[in-house]
Amino acid sequence: MNDSTKYDKIITFLLDYWIIAIIVIIALLIAFIPSFWDGILQISKFTKTILSKKTNDFVIKHDGETITCEYKTKSTYFDIVKINAITHSIGLNAEYSWIKRHYPRYNITSQGLSKIDINKNQSLYFDNLTIINDKGDEKIIYFDISDFYNKSGHTSVDLDRFAREKIRELYKKDKNSS
Repeated sequence: MNDSTKYDKIITFLLDYWIIAIIVIIALLIAFIPSFWDGILQISKFTKTILSKKTNDFVIKHDGETITCEYKTKSTYFDIVKINAITHSIGLNAEYSWIKRHYPRYNITSQGLSKIDINKNQSLYFDNLTIINDKGDEKIIYFDISDFYNKSGHTSVDLDRFAREKIRELYKKDKNSS
């Protein structure tokens, strides 16, 4: 009477044919090494973010206002940065301060404004700054300026109109989140 299970048969086979066992183990290692290393890298990054007080945010304090610039995406050809400011002039100053901090050897060659419609009721506004260094490396920085530029314009045009629209926007968010 043979009481061996499938597991026992597999182990016995691999012990009898150890060369096949080694080939199977090597194949498994080759198949799972990229996933294994990705997991180790993710754990390492997570641990560093927990232990490190450093963030990707860039904080500027100016005239009693705190402005944060947060990386949304960083790539070889472009970066996307969200500017959290209330007033237009301080938000624009934050853009230039951010560029000086992150790309000190680059010069601004052009600047433009673009609007991206998210849906019928929401649009995002971006300041697009093209920068270039002495080597000719060019990059575009997309600054999300939606906090201080919206469908009613910006604070430099009509402060009261801008403030009223901002109040509507803030209270609409509060109402939707309740």
